[in-house]
Amino acid sequence: IEVAKAWAARLPKSYDAAVAYLNHATDFAKPEAFRDAAPALLKLEPTATSTDVVRRLLIVAGHFKDNAVATQSWAWAKKLFDKFGYDNSYAATIGDTLAALGMKAEAKECWERALTGNPDTQDYFTCAQRLVALLPEEQRPAFIDTLVAKDSGWHFS
Repeated sequence: IEVAKAWAARLPKSYDAAVAYLNHATDFAKPEAFRDAAPALLKLEPTATSTDVVRRLLIVAGHFKDNAVATQSWAWAKKLFDKFGYDNSYAATIGDTLAALGMKAEAKECWERALTGNPDTQDYFTCAQRLVALLPEEQRPAFIDTLVAKDSGWHFS
């Protein structure tokens, strides 16, 4: 962690250095390093789609129950998706963290966005389950009909 932190400090405008710092801080579960790693990355523009980076930013927000970091991270993620394309990997985890922080609208937005991604992923299935649970009973069949209209390996699960 210390080497990655020093790299990020030495090159504060380096996206790769900031991502390495965040990766090491979250991989080695050092909460004291979390708090500094997220802002180092959030001040930079994303350079590619990486839902793993978004997931890690939300780990920081969730650990410290920091809605400001969660809000910044979700805005940063949407900018990343808009610029480089969307990948629904980790969407369930990201949405669940937002929901746990009380950010219900953002969580729902995350889960809904997941349904625009690959319909064969576990995250697609899990996010669909989260959204079904939010609906009134009478609206669930129509929503499920929209899901099965897409060709997917989940039809026979």
